[in-house]
Amino acid sequence: MIITGRLLVILLLPASIALADSEPDTFVVHTVAGVDFAGPLKKLGPEGDVRLGGTRPALIPTADVVTIRRALLHLPPYPDRHVIVLTHGDRLAMDPEKPLKLDDGRLYFHVRRSLRDEPMRISRAFVSLVWLAAPEGTRDPELLVSRLLNAKRPRDVLLLRNGDQLTGTVTAIDPFKGARMETNGRNVTIALSQVSAVAFNTELQARIRRPPVYTHIVLTNGSRLSFSALQMEAGAGKLEGKTLFGTRLEIPLKEVAAVEPKRRNVVFLSDLKPKQFEHTPFLSVSWPLATDAAVTGGALRVGGSTFDKGLGMHSKSLVSYGLNGEFRWFEAMVGLDDSAGRRAQARVRVLVDGKEQKLGSEKELLAGEAPLPLRISVAGARKLTLIVDFGSYGDVAAHVNWADARLIR
Repeated sequence: MIITGRLLVILLLPASIALADSEPDTFVVHTVAGVDFAGPLKKLGPEGDVRLGGTRPALIPTADVVTIRRALLHLPPYPDRHVIVLTHGDRLAMDPEKPLKLDDGRLYFHVRRSLRDEPMRISRAFVSLVWLAAPEGTRDPELLVSRLLNAKRPRDVLLLRNGDQLTGTVTAIDPFKGARMETNGRNVTIALSQVSAVAFNTELQARIRRPPVYTHIVLTNGSRLSFSALQMEAGAGKLEGKTLFGTRLEIPLKEVAAVEPKRRNVVFLSDLKPKQFEHTPFLSVSWPLATDAAVTGGALRVGGSTFDKGLGMHSKSLVSYGLNGEFRWFEAMVGLDDSAGRRAQARVRVLVDGKEQKLGSEKELLAGEAPLPLRISVAGARKLTLIVDFGSYGDVAAHVNWADARLIR
């Protein structure tokens, strides 16, 4: 039995022991106490409590759950084809065999791997990007997607497979006739087979408001979805719930890579405004602080996993956050971005109220190595500082990711 200030009924050994006899659909539950527990996921209550089965069953209350992730599986990369990206960040892999349609200001599509047969329907105001495939000759499709998502656009953009683009107003998408756009006073229709992406006018977009409590899930196909309500009945073998944009979905458990409750007891550094950020160039190139992305502009990739939350930094840099004595723990997985070259090296340090913390390994971060897990007490602390320093090769490809960088109350 483990006591963390609330009733926590645990009849399970830590994950490091339990994974030796892991079963299909085994998940690891990370708790606010810093202890991981593993077992087949049997139930997810409507309030977020978790029941694990197997030879060592467990019931973990809502307030103790930080993450629920499938055992021995990397968090998958974002879908690279046939994906809808919403203005609040959700990425939904579309079923390419089902029709895609824009009509009367609403986008209709089918979510791949959903048990729902009828099409999803969502206002185009909540859609940032429809990405079908990379244009021919694109070197870094992920970076192109990132640029489209972060750019400001006074008009819609049709990006074509041959690399050309049209700007105007997309008035319709028909699965048979193609995408229709009003541009320069004329109507143009482009077959969908020639379209790489539709990037919508950012001035007309609306952002879906996230409630104080919601649940984020990652599917094995790379989709990311947010739910205002989500649960799994015992023995059902599927998650079902209501998305933030109001559609009900049923997802087979076998397609789920992670379930991540978003509650007030966990705060990500990328959602906070830093008190201080400094970058000291090795020569002349300056690098900014990246939030929920690597400094290269791509996704946060560390140790083969793609993380949705975290910080990207480049040596030499320093970032500080005010804590106001509100938190108990700082956690992160820190390592060089998976895209870093083989000569990439960097040193990292963590200061709490100016005092150096032991990280468990004081050696340089090296390319290709597993990320370093951090769990550091910040109880009563006023200030947290993260430092990325030069490695043996200066700042060569020293792109450091602080994945899952979070504070726990």
